[in-house]
Amino acid sequence: MSQLFSRREALRLGALAVGGAALLGSGALTGCASRGSASDPSAYSFGPPQDGVPTSGGTLRVGLISGGNAETLDVRRTTQVPDIARVSALYDPLWFVGERGTVVAGLAESWDSNDAADVWTIQLRRGVQWHDGKSFTAADVVYTIQNSWVAPENGFGAVLQQIIDAPNVRADGEFTVVVPLKRRLAQFPTVASIQNCYVVPDGFSNWDRPVGTGPFKFKSFTAGRQSEFVANENYWRSTGRPPVDSLIIDSSFAQDDTRLNALLAKSIDIMPGIPPALARANESAGRINLGNQPGPGWTGPVFRVDTEPFRDQRVREALKLSLDRQAAVDLVFSGYATAGNDCCGYTGQYFANDLTSSYDPDKAKSLLKSAGFDGLAVSLDTAALSGQTNSLATLYKEQAKKAGIDVSVNQSDPSTYFTPSGGYQTRPFGMELWTNGVNSLTLFYLLDLVEGAPFQVSYWGSPEHDELAYAAMAEKNEALAAQKWHDVQVLQHDQGGTLNYANYNWLDGYGLGVRGVKTTNAGPCNNFDFSSAWLEG
Repeated sequence: MSQLFSRREALRLGALAVGGAALLGSGALTGCASRGSASDPSAYSFGPPQDGVPTSGGTLRVGLISGGNAETLDVRRTTQVPDIARVSALYDPLWFVGERGTVVAGLAESWDSNDAADVWTIQLRRGVQWHDGKSFTAADVVYTIQNSWVAPENGFGAVLQQIIDAPNVRADGEFTVVVPLKRRLAQFPTVASIQNCYVVPDGFSNWDRPVGTGPFKFKSFTAGRQSEFVANENYWRSTGRPPVDSLIIDSSFAQDDTRLNALLAKSIDIMPGIPPALARANESAGRINLGNQPGPGWTGPVFRVDTEPFRDQRVREALKLSLDRQAAVDLVFSGYATAGNDCCGYTGQYFANDLTSSYDPDKAKSLLKSAGFDGLAVSLDTAALSGQTNSLATLYKEQAKKAGIDVSVNQSDPSTYFTPSGGYQTRPFGMELWTNGVNSLTLFYLLDLVEGAPFQVSYWGSPEHDELAYAAMAEKNEALAAQKWHDVQVLQHDQGGTLNYANYNWLDGYGLGVRGVKTTNAGPCNNFDFSSAWLEG
């Protein structure tokens, strides 16, 4: 499988693979720091109590579903969740993923672009040391961009190669880097904060012996089993050295119930991606602290707009009207989700929360009749991509009947679903799943929703749409950008090929003695940030 498709698999399956099922949460975006009653899907929580005086020492153990022999320490090839957790411990990015589709300063201390947003000047943080004691400088960033970001091995390289003029990236002094782009991007930092963009040392090539600037140093790694790291005494962030002495990423688990038993038995301390049913039962029993926050992940059927019968706008509208999204939230997600609106990037900056999608099977039936597709029959491909994907496909089959649509559901092998041989990018109609890393509208549209995007599924990219999308990407004025992005999403909502059933939250299970870490909409455990975690008692 090519790196292109490996990356696609990671973007969809990445964080979901943590639990072997969906990482689900709940509804609206208000009150995200509040804590309601246990097992209530609308009760948002960061997870562990956010008070107390940190104590030093001990080993923090994080339990993840195994990625087998494919697990790696190579930043460029980071696709699976255990890999993402390791990369986040060992390395730092220029920009950390922030909340609401923003970024937080990492190794980049400040940044700005020219008026056209096609040349970015980045001021780097001073006083940072690599794990081997060398000083971090602009040479490291130039090397990283030119030799890691756009390398053939980089699963995200297909996008980075299209937007970065890598040969002309240059240092302007010891702590300044100038990055010219091939395309105007006012939100370039949100694109370059994904895990494949973490920074490595100048000249680095020995991926089996990683050297980073991150909160933990490498000690050992056995693919599909366990990784061990020790605290970085010289970590540069304001929190300084991590409170715990060591971090173990235990990726030996094959099942979620086994992970849960390990959490309850205190064999592990954190279970990122706990499935909803397990989360609800064990939080209500007071046996875990549950982190529950909204995120950008979504799932639902997607059709190719360039094939029959989906070219007809009346057919597209009918399909959109044939989904009862709230029923899916209630029946399939047990309330731990938010009804989708056929746009992508929920919780991200500029996401069009005001757009809603209706369920009207009678109108759908009328539209199909007027288009000459009365009694439309379609085939929907699906696979066990999460604990909910196949259930949603079955639910849609039942809902579509009311709109006069005969849906045949075809079960596929999940191991090949996102490969060319499995029909990826050629299937006319299939279930889709997007998750980790895509909290930026600019990033998602460059990946999937403009003509020529490397990971297209719906092949949605009309000239009108693309002109609006690229104008939105280039707009530096936030008020104007909000309006332009809204116009883009109106087109996607009305005419695009995405039938977004639901947006789900991140759910993480924490042992009762864990402190100093939290779940946010940046990702599981705040995008696997264990730099401040500590153990009580």
